[in-house]
Formats: sequence, C-alpha cells, structure tokens
Amino acid sequence: MKKKALIVAFVGGAGWGDKPYEDEKKYDPKLLRETYAYLFLTAEKENIKFIKTSYMWYNERENVFEKGWIFDEKLGWIKMEKKFIPDVVFDKIISKKKRINDYKKLFSRRNMLFNPHYIEKVCTDKYETYKLFKAISPRMFKITNKTELEEKLKKIRGDRVVFKPDQGSSARGIIICKKDELLKKVKEIKEVMVLQEFVECNRNNRIRMHFGVYDIRVVLSQGKIVDSYIRASKKNVLMSNTALGGKMIFIHKEELPSGILKDLKTIEKKFKHYKSRLYTVDFVIDKKGKVWLIELNDKPGIFLQKDSYAWKKRRKRIAHAIIKNMESYEKRS
Repeated sequence: MKKKALIVAFVGGAGWGDKPYEDEKKYDPKLLRETYAYLFLTAEKENIKFIKTSYMWYNERENVFEKGWIFDEKLGWIKMEKKFIPDVVFDKIISKKKRINDYKKLFSRRNMLFNPHYIEKVCTDKYETYKLFKAISPRMFKITNKTELEEKLKKIRGDRVVFKPDQGSSARGIIICKKDELLKKVKEIKEVMVLQEFVECNRNNRIRMHFGVYDIRVVLSQGKIVDSYIRASKKNVLMSNTALGGKMIFIHKEELPSGILKDLKTIEKKFKHYKSRLYTVDFVIDKKGKVWLIELNDKPGIFLQKDSYAWKKRRKRIAHAIIKNMESYEKRS
C-alpha cells in the first residue's frame, strides 16, 4: 500500500482564472508558475503534496480548505475543487487583516504553520526585530505621527536617515535622505513607520569598488546557511533591493565575515527551539568594518530563479531545504 503523502497548503493569493498568478502585479506570473511547479514536483518525489490555496477558501467551521491548485508534470496546473485538510500550512501572505492573522495564530497553535507565528511576528515587524536584537542593530524609533518624527530625528546620529513602514517588503515606501530634508519629504503619516540610522557601507570593501550601496543577505534553514549573496544597488541608488534593479552577487558561506557568523548565532539563539524555520537575514558593514543587522524576512522572494545553471542549482538547494523542514510535521489523518 502506498504511504499517505504529507499535505501542504501553500497559501497565497485567491486568483481562480485559467492559471494561478494571473493577477500577480509584483512578479512575472510565468516565472512564479515555473518556480513553484519545480517546488511542487520536487516535494512530490518525497511523498509531500503541495496544494496552492488561499485563506479566502478556508472553511473554519469544517476546518478545511475548499479548493486549490495542484501541478501535474504532464497536464500542468489543474484546479482541484475538492475539500482538503492540510498537515502543514506554508504561508506566503503578509496581511494586517485580523481574520487572516487569527488563522495564522490558529495554525501556529496547532503546530501546523511553517515558520511559527512568533518568527513571522519578529521578521515582519521591523521594530520588533530591533527590540529583540538591539545590540547588533542601528538605532531605530517607532513613529506614528509627525510630532514624534520631529522629536526622534534629534536623536539620530549621522547625516542620513532611513524612514520606512514598520511592516512591508520590496522597498515599499522607503525614504533615504539627509536628516534635515526628511520633514519636508514626509507630508503625512498614514501607517506605523520606523526611523532608522543610515549605515554607510565600507568604501574599502572590494564590492564597493564596483557598486554603490550594498547589503549581504544570508538564507537560513533550521539554523544552517543555505545560501548567501550580496545585493548591490544600481548607481546613484541608496537601496540595494533587487526589486529596484539591484544586482545579486552570490558568495560562498566560507567568504562571510566572522562578524556576520557571530551575529547569526545570536539570532538563532532566539529561534532554535522551533524545529521548522526558514528565513533570511540582511546585514551591512560600516566604514569601520562593524557588522549591523538591518532586517529579517520570513517570506523572501527566494524562489524567483533565472534560466541559468547557477540559479537552478540554488533553486534546488532552497527546495530541498523546504522539504527537509517538512520532516518536523506529522500527518493529521
């Protein structure tokens, strides 16, 4: 008798057209479909069944997801209009909606959520990250109105500042400017923001010789380094995010500075009692060679791959890291 597969609810958008991700605005829909198809097929070889679904299709009363998308190697993406109970919930949604966050807490209490809710909270909320890792982070203040902004600006050291939403990704709403220019740029504050000291990169670093601002991202899975790369900005751009056209330069973990390895151990001490965990850590190195933690991210765009050997090798590495995490979960029925 064939062994029952582990069922994974891969929770994302609620598109229900001819193909998944047709309504995607941020990334290339075709690239997303190809990338996740690879993950789904790789997992299936290990008796793990991924089903792309949405919290909009979750029936709390019956404790089931009512439909979803599956991928077949011969037929491609197929609609599955059948109720199912997952063993694991792999959450790709960032939302402030109470209903969705209540679902996340529910699945976390049941030990079903890939990346427990606590890890998501720390990674998603930049000020929570700062409070937990204040010793290795640039000075930061939470801002809810312009009066607070004016007061906290006086406590920022250096000539430049970073002003960004407390929650968000892909460089959304970020302002980096001279300290005395910020109040003119901020017309109103509609959401919780954070004010952070800007860390100028080490100009003597070999990367800075060829690019502008950069940071170093490390991908961690269950405490082990899965991948690491430099994100270098475009010329005259002060943000290294690849969503803004930045360049990625892959580096071996043996090349990572000792200061980064030390800080990774500090971060892992807070998360290591969770068996399943996959997240990224972004660092910068200042002019004196000191390493600073900038952000954590439990939902990075680490699956978006290009058609080259190097990218496919990394896609395989990430897929296997996800599958390895699945060993922490038990089948529910």
